[in-house]
Amino acid sequence: MHLPPSPFSKLPILGHLHLIKEPVHRTLDTLSKTIIPVLSLRFGSFLVVVVSSPAAVEECFTKNDVVLAGRPCFILGERIGYNWSTMAGASYGDYWQNLRRLSVIEIFSTSRVNSFLSMRRRSINVDLIVAGSDTSSVTIEWAMSLLLNHPRVLKKARDEMDTVIGQDRLVEESDLSILHYVHNIILETFRLFPPAPLLLQGKGLSMPKEPLKAMCKTDHIIDKVNT
Repeated sequence: MHLPPSPFSKLPILGHLHLIKEPVHRTLDTLSKTIIPVLSLRFGSFLVVVVSSPAAVEECFTKNDVVLAGRPCFILGERIGYNWSTMAGASYGDYWQNLRRLSVIEIFSTSRVNSFLSMRRRSINVDLIVAGSDTSSVTIEWAMSLLLNHPRVLKKARDEMDTVIGQDRLVEESDLSILHYVHNIILETFRLFPPAPLLLQGKGLSMPKEPLKAMCKTDHIIDKVNT
C-alpha cells in the first residue's frame, strides 16, 4: 500500500496512540512539522492520514472532496448518532444530500436564523462576543478570559462600541460589519482556541488498489509541499 511517511515509534496494538497528547490538534501539528505535512498514523487498528498543509488540504478537499466524503463507522455514531444517520455522521450520497438540503432550507436560511434572534439575545449575555459569533459557550469563555488578561484590548473594544454604537442601545449581531476591532478579537479567539480545530474524519468512499495515491495523489502533494 502506498502510504505517506510515518513516525517510527509505533507500538503493537496501540500503534501511534501513545504519541497523542492534549490538545490533539497541537500534537498533530508538531508531528506534521517534524516529519511532513502529510503523514500516516495508526490509531489502534485504524489507519489515519493527517493532512495539515494548505496545498495538501486543497488537493484532498477541493479536487478530490467527493472521494473523501465518506465517514468512518465508529461505534459512537451507531449508538449516539442513530446508526450514522446524522448529517455529521452520514457518508456522502443521496441521503446526506437530502439532509443537507433540508438543513439549508429549514435551519440555516437567513429568515430562519433571523427568527432565532430574540432567543439568542435572551440566552447569551456577553454582548461583546454575541455581536460577532454564534458559537459555543467554551469559545465565549476563552474570549472573555483573553480580554480580562489584556485590559488594554478590552478598553479599545469598549471604546469602539461606545464610539460606533453609542450607549443608548445594546450591540446587535448586524453591527459586526462596522465593529472592526471587535471583529478582529473574535477572529483571534478562534485562531488561538478553535472550538473544532480538526475537521470531521473523512474516509474514502471506494478503496482502489493504491487508495491514498488515488484519493489524495500523495506523491504530487509531497512534491508540492516540499517546493
